[in-house]
Amino acid sequence: MPARSGPASREPSSCLGRSGKLNLRDEVLEIGPGPGLTTGVLRATVPRLTAVEIDFGLVMRLGLRMAGSNVRVVQADATDLPFPSGCFSAVSLFTMLHHLPSVASRTAW
Repeated sequence: MPARSGPASREPSSCLGRSGKLNLRDEVLEIGPGPGLTTGVLRATVPRLTAVEIDFGLVMRLGLRMAGSNVRVVQADATDLPFPSGCFSAVSLFTMLHHLPSVASRTAW
């Protein structure tokens, strides 16, 4: 099983710039974007966004919508991510935890 990608090992306050605005740095991971409602908002605020979705149909539609943008859409299981640890500066999860198969999976984040 590949190493799990996750939030960088820094304090949450380090994500705030001097202005007090969220600073998401270089590469952000969005887990479970579904149809991409939050993806559209996130992509405007970060240099690069990787959206991981398990559903093939949603991956195809979102990939077409985001083609040519700063978004990479990847089909993968959120419980077994295909990325090395530490390659993302932030992770976002919106309305997807209820899809995980067990309470242990939900609390691992």
